[in-house]
Amino acid sequence: MTLGLVMLLAALFAANGVGWTPPAAHACSCGPDCESAVHDADLIVEGRIIGWQRSDAYDSPTTYLPITLDMRVARVFKGAVPATLRLVDQASLYSARQDREPTGWAGSGGACGSFDEDPTGLWVIAAVYHDELGNYRMNRITTVFLSAQPGGDWYDIIVAKLAANVGPPVAGSGPAPVPAGNQSARLRTAGVAVLALGAGLALLCVRRRRWRLG
Repeated sequence: MTLGLVMLLAALFAANGVGWTPPAAHACSCGPDCESAVHDADLIVEGRIIGWQRSDAYDSPTTYLPITLDMRVARVFKGAVPATLRLVDQASLYSARQDREPTGWAGSGGACGSFDEDPTGLWVIAAVYHDELGNYRMNRITTVFLSAQPGGDWYDIIVAKLAANVGPPVAGSGPAPVPAGNQSARLRTAGVAVLALGAGLALLCVRRRRWRLG
């Protein structure tokens, strides 16, 4: 199976809330620039999200509510960071209320947020950019793996491509235990293998877009 087809399958899974999340093929599409968006990032890191909170440090005139997230770092493909890393996402949590209290998650809603659910406990590989407040900004385009656990065909491909094109990963703090309560992410992961077989056959003649890491 070619890497291009693998990425197309992954895009299909992302659209249905399954497996890991490459750039969405709609408002967040970056065309041929996706590859450079990943490789030109200040940091490429892997680990588990261990918590998040709303952040008033980032101005947001839209319905999206900026959040900061804490990642327990397992590996670093590019750059150097401490064992716990502060990340920022400005377009996943949203509010439909005038008082701007959160009402849901809509990362795939078109503003390029990374998350469609509470991210606590999710395993992430992301290429991120250093921002003006000293944190690292993440978004849907450069979040190349997102699931309850590391592992699986897509995970292996992404890790191999990053290691080959960016450099060998550096050991971090090791995997963190999965917090209880993120059942939907666990259920998503269990269906990836079955969906891959059927979707692979269906997409052999389809070429919606290309996005690859090398």
